[in-house]
Amino acid sequence: MNKKPMNLVDRIKPFVFPRKTGTEGHLEIQDIIGKAVENLGLSIERQPFSCRNELSIFMAQLGVLFLILTIGKTIGTMFFYWISVVAAVVQVFVYLIAEFGLGARILISRQKGKGGLKATNLVSRLEPAGSQKLKIVYSAHYDTKSLHSYRIPVYRLMLLSIGLFDLLIIALGILKVFPSVDTAWRIYPVIPLSVIELICIVFFLVFYIVKNESPGANDNATGVLMLLDILERYKDKPLQHIAVECVFTDAEETGLTGAAEYVRQNVEKWKGEKVWNFNYDMLAGKTPLFVNSRGAFPLIEYGREIEPYLKSVCRSNQPYQTKIDDKELVINHKDIVIGTDAAAFFFSGIPVIQFQSKSKVHSKDDDLSVLKEETYEMCRNLTFDLIDHLDQSL
Repeated sequence: MNKKPMNLVDRIKPFVFPRKTGTEGHLEIQDIIGKAVENLGLSIERQPFSCRNELSIFMAQLGVLFLILTIGKTIGTMFFYWISVVAAVVQVFVYLIAEFGLGARILISRQKGKGGLKATNLVSRLEPAGSQKLKIVYSAHYDTKSLHSYRIPVYRLMLLSIGLFDLLIIALGILKVFPSVDTAWRIYPVIPLSVIELICIVFFLVFYIVKNESPGANDNATGVLMLLDILERYKDKPLQHIAVECVFTDAEETGLTGAAEYVRQNVEKWKGEKVWNFNYDMLAGKTPLFVNSRGAFPLIEYGREIEPYLKSVCRSNQPYQTKIDDKELVINHKDIVIGTDAAAFFFSGIPVIQFQSKSKVHSKDDDLSVLKEETYEMCRNLTFDLIDHLDQSL
């Protein structure tokens, strides 16, 4: 019997190729994951659903709104000052809510199981040996996407132009206190700033073009491999009180769609159970490995339920404490990243713990060369130690 190669690159290679939802690669990866689960002697359930590219639609709608607001700022600055103030305030407010949480919530709420894209969540389960006291849904998306490399500089230029334009509006407001001051000069900065802002909005938001070039090694073949490792570890020595539910989610890159659909179909069933979510996304990038369980909003405290167990495992294992001291492992340094599948569970009231490292995301450079085996091994060991600790504590 051949032994499984221990090298991360060798193990993950079959899962690394472009697999955007709706492409041939997307169908191929479903079969590869299915066979990998069946080779473990386990069954896999295919849960097909329909969807659309909610993220592209949302970005285009946001872009049109930003274009209107930028035009409002331009006209207001030249003719009706109060219009520019209102437009600038609304633009900043919309950006903040889209960037820091509510954008993801809007995307999730839009998922109704309808659209032209055909997607499939893949699910495999392990029942506990004793009475079930907790169900952990382990989630990782398997689809990929790539974006144009110009997006990052365009995004930075867009924010810079918005910031400078808004500063100009504030300065003009201050000068209005002094009626004798001539502000006819404002046309010189307004025109270039508005043109730059409009062009950046068009290329960054309105034309949100998704390609199929990323091999998706770290984002997110590593998450797929982690779920297979969890199934392999606990299939022969089942946990006593924890039910294992591994969900390979589809269409994450179209707007967290697969996880949102999975939660939508199951959230009512879970009301009589204690359910947590462990989300895996980009696990083999450069250290540190970020492990987050805190909510992004003060009034949402779902993750706090997991935090004591996480801290207990790290305190009782010197290797983890050493890695924390060396900043290779960071616990709750920042809030849960709601731009991942974790958001679908988080906003439904499910306690979440999220594992993530830094990576070249949505790029054709996300290949085998970016993988750091030590980061992945740290994530896997911490996962197993946390699961075992939880099972013993129940």
